[in-house]
Amino acid sequence: GFQSYPDSTLLAGYMISEELRPGSPALMGRQFSYRTDRPIREAIHRELGFEPTSLGDLLLGSQLVQAMAYREAIRAHRSAQPRCMGTLFWQLNDPWPGPSWSVIDRAGRGKVALHAVRDAYAPVSVDVLGTNGPMRVEVLTDRPAGPHRVEVSWWLADGTLYQRDDTIIVLEQPV
Repeated sequence: GFQSYPDSTLLAGYMISEELRPGSPALMGRQFSYRTDRPIREAIHRELGFEPTSLGDLLLGSQLVQAMAYREAIRAHRSAQPRCMGTLFWQLNDPWPGPSWSVIDRAGRGKVALHAVRDAYAPVSVDVLGTNGPMRVEVLTDRPAGPHRVEVSWWLADGTLYQRDDTIIVLEQPV
C-alpha cells in the first residue's frame, strides 16, 4: 500500500480553513501512519521532481505517486506468472477523511489511483517506457499465446492523431 491525501473539498469539511496547509497541526493530526508524510514527500520529490509547498501540490502529488506505486506493483505481480498469480487488492475505500491507503475517499470519490488500478488489472495493460530516445512498449495480457494484431496510435497533446501503426506480434506465453 501507499498513502495519498483526499481532495481539498473533503478535508475542508473536517478542518477549519486556516489549518488547510501542509504541516499544520490539524492536517498532521489526520496522519495515522507512524512514518508520517515522509514517504509521500520523498516519492513526490523522487518521481515528480518537486517539493510540495502548497496544499494543492501535496494533495495532487500524493495521489499521483500513489497511483504510480499501485500500478507498478500490480504490473510486477501480473508479469511474474507463474511464480505470482496476481494480487489481492484490499485498499478500496476508507472512512477516514485524511491520508489513507485507499483509492476511494470517504465521500465516495475515486482518487487518481483508482484509475491506475483499473488499468493495471485490465485484460490488456500497456506501458510505454522511455522519455528521450527510443521508447519501449510493454504489454501485459491474459490472452492466450499466439499471434495477435496490435494497433498503436500516437496522439499530439492537442488531440490530433499523429501516427497509427498496426502489426502482428506473437506472444510466446499468455502474459
